[in-house]
Amino acid sequence: MLAADPYMLVFRVLHIVGGVLWVGSTFLLTVFVARAAAAVAPSSGPMLHQLVVEQKVTKVITGIAITTVAAGGFVYWHDLQIAGSLGDFVGTDFGLALTIGGALGITAMFWGITQVGQKIEQMVAFAGGALTAEGSPPAEVVTEMDRRGAQLRRNGAIDLLLQLGAVIAMSTARYW
Repeated sequence: MLAADPYMLVFRVLHIVGGVLWVGSTFLLTVFVARAAAAVAPSSGPMLHQLVVEQKVTKVITGIAITTVAAGGFVYWHDLQIAGSLGDFVGTDFGLALTIGGALGITAMFWGITQVGQKIEQMVAFAGGALTAEGSPPAEVVTEMDRRGAQLRRNGAIDLLLQLGAVIAMSTARYW
């Protein structure tokens, strides 16, 4: 069992620190940045371009999410090996809670990548192409940006709820 301790320490730290960064980033972007950008649109364009295109925030958060889920998978696999079988592991309250948390986390990762990260990148690219002229943007561009912004706020909220569900299930697993 001693040989597994460094292995578990590394993957638990990667999983927990990654999770903190991932949920924190999602919270900040969903609750504050998206609302602030919508409130000052279209003047938020340069800031969003800097954040998404130059600093690659969606790529960074995607990398953190993948690292978190992969590290969690290694920890889950380790615990599963100790239990002996999936049925034995999920048959315990602890194993069931971790399985639910893992399923929510994996869902959040895929949802965040496809329905938030990629959509933000598409919106910023659209805005960059549509808002290059001086003066007020055309009404159809404003309408499209509003539609995309509302979709992103909704998708971001769903992603944040999935992540929080995973955090709650995993952090309380020992008490089920």
